[in-house]
Amino acid sequence: MNSEKDFQYDIHDVQNIKTAFLDLQQEESTGFKLGLGAAIFSYFALRRFTYLRTGPRFVGSMIFGSQVYGFYTHRSRAYYDYVAQQVNLHASEAINQCLGH
Repeated sequence: MNSEKDFQYDIHDVQNIKTAFLDLQQEESTGFKLGLGAAIFSYFALRRFTYLRTGPRFVGSMIFGSQVYGFYTHRSRAYYDYVAQQVNLHASEAINQCLGH
């Protein structure tokens, strides 16, 4: 039998990362819908107001849609990264304390 105890994360850290991950999922879902909607709208706007061919019009609308998605989800991804770094920092400090460093 292994006599060493498994490391237990702080319950507050676990709750923080769960909440941040759920927020990230929600933001990415909404961002995807907004990005897709913006891409479709911009495709038809480019079709109506420009004389671009189908290929450049499609590529331009996809780039615009992906930018909308990126701008919308940037804040939640940055917050999730921050929370994950804090959890890793707390865990490594606790492990170093247990090891006596």
